[in-house]
Amino acid sequence: PPASSSTDGSVALVGAGPGDLDLCTLKGRDLICKAEVIVTDELVDKSIVALAPTSCKIIEMGKRGGKADSAPQADINAVLVEECSKGQQVVRLKGGDPMVFGRVWPEIEALEAAGCQYEVIPGVTSALSAPAAVNIPITHKELSRHFVVVSCHKPDEMDFADLARIDTIIILMGTRTLPIISSRLMDAGLPPS
Repeated sequence: PPASSSTDGSVALVGAGPGDLDLCTLKGRDLICKAEVIVTDELVDKSIVALAPTSCKIIEMGKRGGKADSAPQADINAVLVEECSKGQQVVRLKGGDPMVFGRVWPEIEALEAAGCQYEVIPGVTSALSAPAAVNIPITHKELSRHFVVVSCHKPDEMDFADLARIDTIIILMGTRTLPIISSRLMDAGLPPS
């Protein structure tokens, strides 16, 4: 989409990174500092939201799998379109990278359907930054030539035989299903370690 002028409303779908303020991108920080409205996700660290101007309207619309009080996606979409239609500079602030399990596609569809200007600002995903923070390489010349990132909310829909052939498996959102995932990966041939 083309860039908007300062008199037009627009939405920036910003990845805030994995939580550390220092890992939020410069472009993301710049947009947060200029925002008139921020629609923030539950996973975004408060120090990042605190970058907003004091005049900025902060709307908390957390979305977490399995939580009954999560904001319905349709409500989030409606708020983004409504605030943009008022001519506001809106930041939809998401943890990590909005394109990695960030539920950003329904927001893009809603913005496009309403004719709203928008842009996506990538963020640092925890899938890559968490291993790096503890000195674990995702790839290694002798040990890991490829990797995959998977969401593990629904282990019954996963092909564990295919996953077991991947050198490095990065599991996101698997806390509740980790025992099932581990068991099925070992059943598919992965060693316990």
